Amino acid sequence: MSMRVYGRPATSWLRYAKNLDNDWVNKSVALVKRFMARSHVVVIEDLDPQRLREKLRSKDPEKAYVFNTWPVAKVLRRVRAVAEEAGKLLVVPPNYTSSICVKCLTLMEHEGGKWNRLRCPKCGYNDDRDHVAVWNLAKTALVVLGFHYLDTYLGRNIKAYKEAVDALTPALTRALSQTPESGPGVSEEGGEASSPEPSPEPG
Repeated sequence: MSMRVYGRPATSWLRYAKNLDNDWVNKSVALVKRFMARSHVVVIEDLDPQRLREKLRSKDPEKAYVFNTWPVAKVLRRVRAVAEEAGKLLVVPPNYTSSICVKCLTLMEHEGGKWNRLRCPKCGYNDDRDHVAVWNLAKTALVVLGFHYLDTYLGRNIKAYKEAVDALTPALTRALSQTPESGPGVSEEGGEASSPEPSPEPG
């Protein structure tokens, strides 16, 4: 005799959950295909879903609970496969994408103790960290495509963004080599919470 839940066999609920997962994946991929039809590239952040879950669990338990119910890894695999098949896949590093101010390139801080809200200590700009990440992912993609070499308004803006990330990266390297006793901590994105001094453009 099989176990029943709310009058239905447990296996029936498992099939229902699997169908929901597949439906969510298919609709997500279909949406990406629609955007891809009028886009040059599909930009995907090089993130490990398991590490993202662990970070969310420690920073935002409520969002982590919702996130854990989504088939994130399956969606990423399908989207990457579709974009790669179309020759439009661009995977970019996640360095500071959700923490650099899109207005003045200063490292942002959490607003009101909320993990998903950020405020710039320099210019006062505030926004959801996911919105910040989308802006900066686009800039990172343009860096990967070499737009920072252009002597145009866009090129100069992308170059300034690259220099801000380059200036913050050594702070991450130093932080990883420090123990709690040997040096100060840094923010979760790996940089000290201050405005970076742009480093010279590498040749």
